[in-house]
Amino acid sequence: MFRKSCFFFVLLSFGPCLTGQVHAEIDGKKIAKLRASVFCINAGVTVAWETAQQVFKEMEIPLTLEDSQNHLMTTAFVAADAKRLRSLSSNSKFFSNGRFTLKLFFEEMSPDYTRLHVTLQIRQSKWIGKDERLLKSRGSFEKFLAYRINQLAIGKQFPDVYQIRIGFDLIPDISSGRYLIRHVEENSPAGESGFRDGDILMEMDHKPVTIRGELFRLLSEVQSERLLTVTIRRRDAEVQIPLWIIRVGESEEKIGMSLSWDAKAKAFHVIDVDSDSRAAKGGLRRGDRLLKEGYLTLNGWSNYY
Repeated sequence: MFRKSCFFFVLLSFGPCLTGQVHAEIDGKKIAKLRASVFCINAGVTVAWETAQQVFKEMEIPLTLEDSQNHLMTTAFVAADAKRLRSLSSNSKFFSNGRFTLKLFFEEMSPDYTRLHVTLQIRQSKWIGKDERLLKSRGSFEKFLAYRINQLAIGKQFPDVYQIRIGFDLIPDISSGRYLIRHVEENSPAGESGFRDGDILMEMDHKPVTIRGELFRLLSEVQSERLLTVTIRRRDAEVQIPLWIIRVGESEEKIGMSLSWDAKAKAFHVIDVDSDSRAAKGGLRRGDRLLKEGYLTLNGWSNYY
């Protein structure tokens, strides 16, 4: 799910759910055979709906139907040049342009979880207005759309969640109802603690975590930093890993220096200092090695934060 970063950690990032994209079984122009791809939006249905409206406005795609009572939304047909058409469909020809339209259905599952059903209809003709046919979707555009809606919806429903630093991405999986851990940053609390790509998040602080929203309620309770016991499933075994959860406010004054981390020597080196910053006024210079903060040894990212 766009991806922000601050300091040296990857933010919590919530991408589109893994459902295995369901493509259309195209038989002539029978649109009824187009099937929806299903995604997880970690927000209530009202927030998910409003965020989708915002995303389509940003993308300059007009809406032709906004049925908020039945949670159904459709877009106008949008022209697609040959390059964009190839990115949308898996069977388009180079010589022709086309057009596409979207249908979205929002299914409320819990106050913090909405299932988003996206149907992409792609049409193409060799000559304008003649011999138009339906194309099979690649699924990538639906993923991008759901990713964008999910990121903005989470930020709207849980305004402070993107201040949390952990060091991996969480991908919701509808089939299991759990989050898959992806893109573990080596130089982060998660990387130091031993998390791996492919781990499945089961519990935090001995409380079950599913895609229905418990994770966000738990993270909202973290004021500055907190050590949690995280239970993950790795292959056929469950493993408990201690992990520091750290909140870094966007409005907090920054120190004003850049660091490099030497994993082998377990040492931080100052590689740049901003002029007139707190770091410069405190006497830090490029090339310095950070050893301690008070009585705390700076031998890893968890201690650093």
